[in-house]
Amino acid sequence: MRGSNVPCRWMEEAITKVRARWQQEAAACHATSYVSPMHYARLTTSSPFVVTMPGLTIGDTVPNLELDSTHGKIRIHDFVGHGYAIIFSHPGDFTPVCTTELSAMAGYAKEFEKRGVKLLGISCDDVKSHKEWIKDIEAYKPGNRVTYPIMADPDREAIKQLNMVDPDEKDSNGGELPSRALHIVGPDKKVKLSFLYPACAGRNIDEVVRAVDALQMAANHAVATPANWKPGERVVIPPGVSDEEARRKFPKGFDTADLPSRKGYLRFTEYSTHGKIRIHDFVGDDYAVIFSHPADFTPVCTTELSAMAGYAGEFAKRGVKLLGFSCDDVESHKEWIKDIEAYKPGNRVGFPIVADPDREAIRQLNMVDPVAKDSDGAELPSRALHIVGRTRR
Repeated sequence: MRGSNVPCRWMEEAITKVRARWQQEAAACHATSYVSPMHYARLTTSSPFVVTMPGLTIGDTVPNLELDSTHGKIRIHDFVGHGYAIIFSHPGDFTPVCTTELSAMAGYAKEFEKRGVKLLGISCDDVKSHKEWIKDIEAYKPGNRVTYPIMADPDREAIKQLNMVDPDEKDSNGGELPSRALHIVGPDKKVKLSFLYPACAGRNIDEVVRAVDALQMAANHAVATPANWKPGERVVIPPGVSDEEARRKFPKGFDTADLPSRKGYLRFTEYSTHGKIRIHDFVGDDYAVIFSHPADFTPVCTTELSAMAGYAGEFAKRGVKLLGFSCDDVESHKEWIKDIEAYKPGNRVGFPIVADPDREAIRQLNMVDPVAKDSDGAELPSRALHIVGRTRR
């Protein structure tokens, strides 16, 4: 019946069945501790006729789009490669908030590079406009050079597929505009985290960096990070890990928060420089460079680890992980890292350094120096380095 707000009976029945099916699937996911990436369709409360599907979200594979950019033609999956990438949109070129944001992204480029993260901008303006606008961005903060590509999406197809359309903002012709959206994409080409800001509010790039650190910590070490966590602080043991397993994995132990429920679910632990590491799991399906140094707080070693930190982005681009070794303990490593980072402030030590006080690991890795000894006459590691392939060889 035209104009009626009352749905026909078959539509009501269909919607009821679909809703019941989704509720069953959601309950099943909850029962198996599976965290749904929000793939379920949403029924709007305003009209039982309308079924809306969410766009690209956490857990989804980023579409392998190919677009023109300020760096030439880019295919997204090839761009991401074996590392992480941040794909971020802005409403328009030559706009005030966007200018400050892209300048800030440029200023943080080295921080992202150290973490093996590539940057990729996108908006609906064309490449020529982007290139002209970059001149303004770099003039605004002369030290912040825009070295990352900005893609052009004049027909708005890419921002739709990337779920970056702002539902409230339109251009002068009534066309759709990108929101101030950002996706952190992992090596598997899946969305790991998304931020969405309105046009009036600029992003906090410090928080984006912190989020990358948290994601990589969780991915590499099977831990979770609490509110406001920063590298070096305690991490949380996930609920799926039993106390017995946690004791094996975290030899320094863990603290359980004393809460009224007495359920013992909030457990905090320290991590080695990066937690307990099993070499084969660390290498995974990538390459790795395993390198030893004779001792912490020594001059040549300090310059070496600083240099490794400076090249971390280059290794990450090639899908190569870094893993240091010495016979000093974890606390010594952590203190020494402060000196390494102070020596060259831009070179942040983002890779783990393994502690081997009993010398067993360096012997098995053939990293013992046949000549050098410590003050007690014990063996010391040589300045050795192994490049390990995907076969762990």
